[in-house]
Amino acid sequence: MKKSWISLGVVGVAISFFVCIDLLSKPKITIQKKAQLGLLTQSESSVVFPESHTEIFTDTILSSGFTTRVKNFSKEGRAHVLRSNPNHDKFGRARYLRRFESSIQVCWDNQEIFKKDISDLNFVPKAEDSFWYNATIQHSWLNQEASTTDSVVFNLIFTNPLNDASKFYELEVDKSGKFRIKLIEEYYS
Repeated sequence: MKKSWISLGVVGVAISFFVCIDLLSKPKITIQKKAQLGLLTQSESSVVFPESHTEIFTDTILSSGFTTRVKNFSKEGRAHVLRSNPNHDKFGRARYLRRFESSIQVCWDNQEIFKKDISDLNFVPKAEDSFWYNATIQHSWLNQEASTTDSVVFNLIFTNPLNDASKFYELEVDKSGKFRIKLIEEYYS
């Protein structure tokens, strides 16, 4: 009886070994080969950057009495086609850039005076300009050098990946929570 258990164990190990060898020796089908054969699955037929949800928080305490919180994050389910000719990579997959939003909070003397979510959909000074049809906020941050004892200044960059254009804005918030937005620079390629 003991011999049969040992024999069964040896046979099991041998089978497992040969199955692993067989799996390792089979050629793997690459994305390129799948694209050529038209076998890409739904998830393989497109590339989204970044691949998953992304959040970046920055909290800042200034000696002037201001505290700020900036949150830059990607939006699930919202993406732009990236510029490419055509709009696919070398394997025929469509390429997308996730849309981003920013949330900016300002406190002065421990009281919240300003809080705003900023995206391409709700940005106040946007005009009827083709730039905004495929734009997203790329990043926002506190500009400590431009901030004073009476106000804080944030920089905002919007980008349009289809036409390789960018717009750079300045958002200034004073101690009473009043804000102004100013276009600093536009870039079109």
